[in-house]
Amino acid sequence: MRSRLFIPCVFFFLCLSVAASAGPSGKRKAWITMGVAAFRQAKAVAPELVSIEARQLRVAGASERVHAVVMDEAKLVEIVGAIHQRSGRRGGFMYHTSEAEARAALDRHRVSTPLRSYDIRRREVVEPMLATMQEKNIEATILALSAFTNRYYASPSGVEAAHWLLSAWRELAAGREDIVVAPVVHQAFPQPSVTLTIAGTDLADEHIVIGAHLDSILGIGMSKSAQAP
Repeated sequence: MRSRLFIPCVFFFLCLSVAASAGPSGKRKAWITMGVAAFRQAKAVAPELVSIEARQLRVAGASERVHAVVMDEAKLVEIVGAIHQRSGRRGGFMYHTSEAEARAALDRHRVSTPLRSYDIRRREVVEPMLATMQEKNIEATILALSAFTNRYYASPSGVEAAHWLLSAWRELAAGREDIVVAPVVHQAFPQPSVTLTIAGTDLADEHIVIGAHLDSILGIGMSKSAQAP
């Protein structure tokens, strides 16, 4: 393994670090960046949503127009629900702590920025690893996570789900000195993130980052049958 693998489990929306400020009206503002398709869906739910800047960016190897948007934070759950319902996926945007951070996100991913190409060439290593995967283990993980009332980032059961993941990853990493599993505590909400870091053998200044989220998109008190899978 040539680089350090850093796998965070990110909750509520991809890469959520909740922070907002109150405007003159007393409403808490949220700054987000989203692609053009998600922007149209969000605009249909919240017509007052304002694009403060839009640029053509490189996203997942392709060029896409991305908007930096300011909106009422109270609309976030409604918007993510609409995106999930209309496109069959959750998230679809990045949450930022300020207008400056949202604009900076657009700067970091301009089309002019070259992308580094990575090839998977170790077939003799990858294929035996894939052969060890067992359907029953995947099913057990799904059943364990779906057993929580919901996994909402602000709910007690959402916190419990994160702690379950932390314990499960620590069990998997037992005996591996090159693996560190740790919680990441957030000041703005109770559900911690969980990180699993695997140290590589060289290129210590490089990282491969894979992100995912543990929470469901619905709020406190909603039933298991209604929550996101």
